[in-house]
Amino acid sequence: MQFASMAAFYSISWLSFRILPPLVGDSPQVWLFGITTLFVLLNSWSNAFVYLINNAEIKKTLRKTIKKGTQTSWTRGIGGRQASSTQ
Repeated sequence: MQFASMAAFYSISWLSFRILPPLVGDSPQVWLFGITTLFVLLNSWSNAFVYLINNAEIKKTLRKTIKKGTQTSWTRGIGGRQASSTQ
């Protein structure tokens, strides 16, 4: 899965880099070169994203952070115990 997604983004980037310039040529539609730039940026971002989501250590850290963030002071209580109104 990791290799397939990275290969797909790379192929789209490379194809746009090789095909769009001859198609555009000297036409006034120079903005089409922005598409190539966008695909190259998406390729870079996708590589980082794919590596991050497939890294077990990062997954573990994110799960801990999310789990910690969902706990509120009410659920944790005072000193790790539920607070009660009677002492």
